[in-house]
Amino acid sequence: MTKVTKTSSTSSTTVTTATTITTTTQTTTSTTSSSTSTSSSSTTSTSSTTATTSTTSQTTSTSCNPLRKRPPPRSQCSFLILLATSTTVSKCAMSGLGSLLTQNGPTNWFQFSYTYLATSTAPTLRFIFNNGPADYSYLDAVSVTDNNNASVELLSNPSFENSIPSPVSWTVTNSSTCQGSTQGLVTNSGCHSGSGSNCFLDHCKNGYEYIFQSFAANIGDYYNVSFWVDQVGGAGCLYADIF
Repeated sequence: MTKVTKTSSTSSTTVTTATTITTTTQTTTSTTSSSTSTSSSSTTSTSSTTATTSTTSQTTSTSCNPLRKRPPPRSQCSFLILLATSTTVSKCAMSGLGSLLTQNGPTNWFQFSYTYLATSTAPTLRFIFNNGPADYSYLDAVSVTDNNNASVELLSNPSFENSIPSPVSWTVTNSSTCQGSTQGLVTNSGCHSGSGSNCFLDHCKNGYEYIFQSFAANIGDYYNVSFWVDQVGGAGCLYADIF
């Protein structure tokens, strides 16, 4: 008799699925900058106020614990991604000031120009000076004209030619905040060429000194506003508003 032995063979297949977790990092940047105008000088110097904030995104996973006896493969792990968060803000950023201009020196003589839509019959053009111990700010050839009649200057004594040392037709306030004898005055030294002999010089140390003048306007008309600025030193701040 012949004995037949049947052998059965069984094979099994193991499927291993690897899961990849992708970490996405999003960076958001917000930029605010001040507007500047054209200069008639061959040398152009501008400055702006910039506030930039970058946010940080991070992803962690509990499935990849190095303390486990048999941690999963690296393909199944997500790793921590950390980006440094930084914020840059100009030293001259001041809430409520500088609707036209926020300027940090040094700046060689430069003309700033703006177009203003009148919302009142007596707007006020105002400049605010805040200087460091070694800073000086010069202001000259200020001008406001109506687009409908650009040949008529609406400011009185716009280039400070009618007075020394007090700026006639202008109002100066808050001088008591300036340390020492550093209040602003009219001078005939270092002024912008082509704008007469005089200009306004401010050396308000560690304080905030204001000089302003109102003018007659028609609501709804557009007005050209311009002025020349020179800042000596690197710590001084100059603000310009119209309201």
